Amino acid sequence: MHPEEYQLALADNAESVTSQRGSDASLMFYTQKVVEIYGWLNFVVDGLQPFSVTENSVFRKFSRHGSISCTILMKYLDSITKNVEKRIARKLPDRFSIAFDGWTCSSTHYVAIFASYFCFLHLRVKLAKVLIVTLTFSNLFIRI
Repeated sequence: MHPEEYQLALADNAESVTSQRGSDASLMFYTQKVVEIYGWLNFVVDGLQPFSVTENSVFRKFSRHGSISCTILMKYLDSITKNVEKRIARKLPDRFSIAFDGWTCSSTHYVAIFASYFCFLHLRVKLAKVLIVTLTFSNLFIRI
């Protein structure tokens, strides 16, 4: 793994720890380049933005992140995707199933993703993620 990819993975983990407080203080130990790449990845993926937004000169003018090309952003996203796939492959056997469970509490909708498999004749079920789903008239937003 390239050092920048490693730092991006660490930054992602640190950000998830501090996301409840809404603070980017955990990113202060990383290089400026890593923080900027992470910022763009976070903005594009979590904000459901097109990758081309990184090349929009007007948008860049108002962004706190440095400039990055769509090609470079896609390179980092591809690298992170491959690393996540490897981590999942290490934790799950070759044969497993995925289950989705949805429910509503008040007006908040949730979807849980589970992976299940057999290990020595015992069923194992692992919670992969719980998503909060926000429905609007024009879009469906999933907050991860």
